[in-house]
Amino acid sequence: MKNALIIEDQVLFSDLLLRTLKQEIQFEEIEVCRDGKTGLERALAMKPDLVLVDLYLPSLSGMEVLRHLRATQPSIHVIMMTAFETPELINEFRSAGAEGYIAKQAPLDHLLSVIRQVVKPILAPDAAAAPAPVGNLHRPPALLLTGREMELLRLVAEGNSTKEIATKMGISFKTAQTHRANLMRKLDIHEVATLTRYAIRHGLVRADYEGEPAVSSRS
Repeated sequence: MKNALIIEDQVLFSDLLLRTLKQEIQFEEIEVCRDGKTGLERALAMKPDLVLVDLYLPSLSGMEVLRHLRATQPSIHVIMMTAFETPELINEFRSAGAEGYIAKQAPLDHLLSVIRQVVKPILAPDAAAAPAPVGNLHRPPALLLTGREMELLRLVAEGNSTKEIATKMGISFKTAQTHRANLMRKLDIHEVATLTRYAIRHGLVRADYEGEPAVSSRS
């Protein structure tokens, strides 16, 4: 019996993965964990064929889960999931031993393509060629944000004013204004409230159980 483990704290996305693995990939047993520590414990006990793990998780990060699995259960196939991709992050996934990664904003057909390629040796070992090299990570046609842009997005979504952002990023007020405008243009988002929801949806800012963080309209 082929089984899989999803370690993802965003309910909507984990539900999408669950349906996809059941209907399209046809895994018989699939479990979902909402935090890194519980997910790692289940992975070690369950020894699934495939683990899909989010980068940003409560209690234990996805990278920590990946590194521990590679050190203790190297036969488990691991796909990392992230809302944002940068060359540095992709290299980090590769170095830590991930066999693929999924950008959450990528189309569903791309998500399926990544999973199918990674699990091909599991589901059809006789027909599959040798597993793809660890460095052969899949790169979806998703929007790339730099590390500084991700930091800026987080600060805006947390309700910081432009003046506060300038101070925290160590840049001038005018530069912060320019970067903020460029970020919103790049994402094609023109309201702070929408930008905040975008950041929460993609895991850069966490909404607590009482709702989304307050949004500042200050400039």
